[in-house]
Amino acid sequence: MNRVLITGINSGIGQALAERLSQNTIIHGTYRGRKSNLDFAELTKVDFSSQKNVDDWCHKTNFSIYDSIIFVHGTLEPIGSLSDCSYDDWENAYRINYLSIVQVLSSAVLKMKSNCKILTFAGGGVNSAPTKFNSYINAKVALIKMTEVLAAEYPDLIFLNVGPGWVDTPIHQQTLHAKEIVPEAYKETARRYEENDFVSMQLVIDSLIFLLDNANSKFSGRNYSIASKEIFHEDFLESLENPNIYKLRRLNKEHT
Repeated sequence: MNRVLITGINSGIGQALAERLSQNTIIHGTYRGRKSNLDFAELTKVDFSSQKNVDDWCHKTNFSIYDSIIFVHGTLEPIGSLSDCSYDDWENAYRINYLSIVQVLSSAVLKMKSNCKILTFAGGGVNSAPTKFNSYINAKVALIKMTEVLAAEYPDLIFLNVGPGWVDTPIHQQTLHAKEIVPEAYKETARRYEENDFVSMQLVIDSLIFLLDNANSKFSGRNYSIASKEIFHEDFLESLENPNIYKLRRLNKEHT
């Protein structure tokens, strides 16, 4: 039976994925605040904003047992322009969203079994420049490039990055609580809730399951969009022959 580790398992996507996998997979997960009610999972409390807490957890964790490791934890806050946020808050968010994952992987990568799948999430703003989510967006872009670089450095592992699109998860409450700071983002978030205009959780989980079940070395190092349903296109597998597709590249005649 496969064994999977999900960080932030009490997030919307983390919990939904754990529930889907639980029928035929041993689930381990981490949480920070409210403990999940996932009775079938082995849960550990980890504060990813704390370098020491993450380090202690890494020393106690046997990463060699996992077939997949999925990093779901994250935060939008602090919300505000760079000069309006304290550096400590900015750095704390960058640690949660990016550096904590690097820290875990630096400890675990040589212990993982061959073909272990490591999955991280991109986020809103990667393809544009929305203001006042500075730390979050920079961290998410860094994860995309890290996925490609680590895939090249560790070809026996499979690194995947996924952009889920707008999914109805608790993280959007942070935007709704910052109405005065980001009125346009607030308006768009409120509209999506009012019109139920989200990428369906079923599509997200179906996509993740597809990647976890099928990804091989050709999949590794790339960023996939769930909202576009590109992984379900009939020419998807053929598209992976292009070494530049689904990666950070300048848009020009050579790289499309």
